[in-house]
Amino acid sequence: MGLDGIELVMEVEETFSFSIRDEDAATFYTVGQLYALSKTLASIDLAIPSPAKSRSYSSYTPPLPAARKG
Repeated sequence: MGLDGIELVMEVEETFSFSIRDEDAATFYTVGQLYALSKTLASIDLAIPSPAKSRSYSSYTPPLPAARKG
């Protein structure tokens, strides 16, 4: 992941108040994968609202990129 990708992840974390583990952030190949994780994290918080809990996750696995034909 390049600097632009890192900045994008940081901006998403700041905007939506959750954190993404570095190991998971390094696996993103598309913005769609980052979006999928963001939706997952947002739905976790909506299902269990708690002002004392930080937004986190433990079972998310980002999808693998599609195989390229060539």
